[in-house]
Amino acid sequence: VMSFLCILASLLDIMSTPTFRPVRAIIFLSFGLSSIIPIVHNFAIYPSKYSINVTQIYLLIAMGSCYVLGCLLYMFLIPERLFPGKLSIAFQSHQIFHVLVVIGTFIHLYALCRMSAFRVIKGRICYSNETNVIPVY
Repeated sequence: VMSFLCILASLLDIMSTPTFRPVRAIIFLSFGLSSIIPIVHNFAIYPSKYSINVTQIYLLIAMGSCYVLGCLLYMFLIPERLFPGKLSIAFQSHQIFHVLVVIGTFIHLYALCRMSAFRVIKGRICYSNETNVIPVY
């Protein structure tokens, strides 16, 4: 859903106007912040320290941070604002935004692969008694 809203915000001409710049920024920021959803979902479904390892959480946080940082740089026009007229061809905030989104996407893919492998290795776990975790295959 968030990806679809980001695509719409990019394609609709009315969203390119300065009036809708804050709306676009909110859409892109919410896309970055939506990285918290898999973490919350995982702990809601599997309420145990064994359901996800810390590295996977850090990867999801890194992914969201890349998206949010890219959006904030683009939203506040950094570094163009700091160096007016010197970054007309390279190192514009829009280019940095896209590089960070691509990096965040690769981090997301890597995190999903790690989570999948973790679930395959750990198997399904019965949580009826938190002190006595029993693998169920």
